[in-house]
Formats: sequence, structure tokens, C-alpha cells
Amino acid sequence: WKNMGIEYCTVEDERYPNTLKKITDRPVLLYYRGNIEIINEYHNIAVIGSRKCSLKGRKISYDTGKYLAEKNVKDVNGLALGCDAEALKGALAAGGKCAVVLPCGINEIYPKSNQWIAEEVLKQGGCLISEYPEGTRPEKYRFVQRDRLQSGMSQGVLVVEAMEKSGTMHPAEYAKKQNRRPACY
Repeated sequence: WKNMGIEYCTVEDERYPNTLKKITDRPVLLYYRGNIEIINEYHNIAVIGSRKCSLKGRKISYDTGKYLAEKNVKDVNGLALGCDAEALKGALAAGGKCAVVLPCGINEIYPKSNQWIAEEVLKQGGCLISEYPEGTRPEKYRFVQRDRLQSGMSQGVLVVEAMEKSGTMHPAEYAKKQNRRPACY
């Protein structure tokens, strides 16, 4: 793991995200690459939305990621296509630090087309995080599990654009359960 830059921390470790310690179904162990300590340094907002977003949704996501980064607020999201990726691009363009939560092992970037974004997140001092060991493949239920961590590491969840019954709404539902602030554009 060390050769690949993969590290881990337990819930008792001071590097473990403080906000995540407060949720009832937190993982005991987190795997990560990069600087996980950024999660405890500043405010974090999960900026998420539809994978098949409109042009307006793309622009709002990008602009929101950029604005938050300019205010030293980190974007925490799942690296999904569409709104998630656009928010990360905006944050990175403004020099922001981001945290990406993966629905698979830390050595698997999903989707593969966003590999370059994951690499840029690491280059700019951000981190990739997973509760799954190396080699774990993305499965449908793991995306929902990932969503609870996105919300759990954030002070709020901002849904830019989504269908009412879509998977994008999972983090917003977790935000309510975890006493975070859900917001929708």
C-alpha cells in the first residue's frame, strides 16, 4: 500500500474526519491517498447533482465549486460524471483542495474517464477516500454507502440538479439524518 501511496486511519486516529466521527454508521477504517487532514482544516460542502445534467447545471456546478474554493471551502463529492465532476473542475481551477469519496477500493477510480480529475485533486493537496480495501470493485449498493460518507464529512450537501427519485438524492437524505444542511438549487 505504501508504494501506491495508500494509507489508512481508524476512527481513533486524529487524522480521521471529525465530522464523520459523529455519525452512527461511520466506518471504523478509512483508506486514503493524499492529505486527509484537509477535511479537519476548513469547512466542507458536498456539491453533487445529476450525471446527465443540463448546460445550466454544469455551469452552476462549476461556478459553485470555484466560488467555494475561493472562500477556502472544500468540495467533497463522489467524482461522478456531470455535476460532481464540474464542481471539482471549478474548485481545482480556483486552486481549491477537494476530497473525493470512492464507491470502491482506493486503487480503482470510478468512472475511469475522471482519472485525470482524481490525479489533479491529489496534485493540489486534496485526497481520495474509501471505506473499502484495495481491489474492491464498485457495486450499486456501494454508491449509496459512499453517499453517507460524503454527507458525513461535510457541513452541508448542495444538490445542483437532480430528478426527485434519483440516486443523487441519497446524500441529501443522509444530510437530514446526520443533521447536516441539505440545499437544492
